[in-house]
Amino acid sequence: MKTLFPPIEAYLAQLSPNNITEKRKEKLNMISEYIYKKLKQQEPVALNFICTHNSRRSFLTNVWANVLAYHFKLPLIESYSAGTEATEIFSSCLEVLEENGFQISRKSKAPVHPTYEIKFSEAAKKITDYSKSLAQQQLNQEFIAILTCDEANQACPMVPRAEIRFALPYQDPKAFDKLPNQKEAYRATNTQIATELLYLFNALAKIA
Repeated sequence: MKTLFPPIEAYLAQLSPNNITEKRKEKLNMISEYIYKKLKQQEPVALNFICTHNSRRSFLTNVWANVLAYHFKLPLIESYSAGTEATEIFSSCLEVLEENGFQISRKSKAPVHPTYEIKFSEAAKKITDYSKSLAQQQLNQEFIAILTCDEANQACPMVPRAEIRFALPYQDPKAFDKLPNQKEAYRATNTQIATELLYLFNALAKIA
């Protein structure tokens, strides 16, 4: 396995697949089986995590998918994120990732839709991401659409350029904004996403 920053390694090491429900594992297994068929044919895999605003859940899933593809040496897998509309990556998502050991810097000075660089290893290319809509996303290849919220799943009955779509919704931590337990809610969402994607990528690493 390639080397991540030690705090990120430690964070992943304490995650347990036992915390994933059987219903969620069924969803994750369907995704991994589809990806495996492409990897078996040496076909590139583009994952596109889509939510309503591309500010929280789709952003976090994209980050962890990038990290785990690198961690498990799966270079054919690339990951992206988008929304049904563009807003801004929410600060609490950046904060919980920094707690995990990520190094995050703001790349653009634009007040609207700022771009961030996320570093997770000394050797790996940084992740560059910002809130963008599907219409703004410049992806020419077909991709696997993974809908991370029910709203996006309902709003996107047809996703342009998607070869297949999977619904993998997460509870929106936005519901806890400005409440005393806001940070705990974002930590919980981040942990669920990291745990489930670790389960998915670990399965791919065993069969790829």
